[in-house]
Amino acid sequence: MPSSTRSINVKRTVKQTRPEKWTQLEERVLIKMTRHLGLSEEEIARSLCRSVPAVRYRLSKIFHEHLDGRTDADSIQEVSDWILPEHHYTN
Repeated sequence: MPSSTRSINVKRTVKQTRPEKWTQLEERVLIKMTRHLGLSEEEIARSLCRSVPAVRYRLSKIFHEHLDGRTDADSIQEVSDWILPEHHYTN
């Protein structure tokens, strides 16, 4: 039974000068929102109580971690397709 990301409650009500670290659950929800729900960066940021730049940075970090040092075009395309499967780029 698939779980809904809308039911995940991330409590952050007070702005902090030092943002909290991303939890593994938040990263999984971020990937699910990006890959399967097709939410915009603004919707994801609002849902996770993060800024849009924080969402962009975390997606970039996840992307680079999954490249694992590979820089060839096929590897970049593979990871791109994994994170954003609906965005297929053609040459």
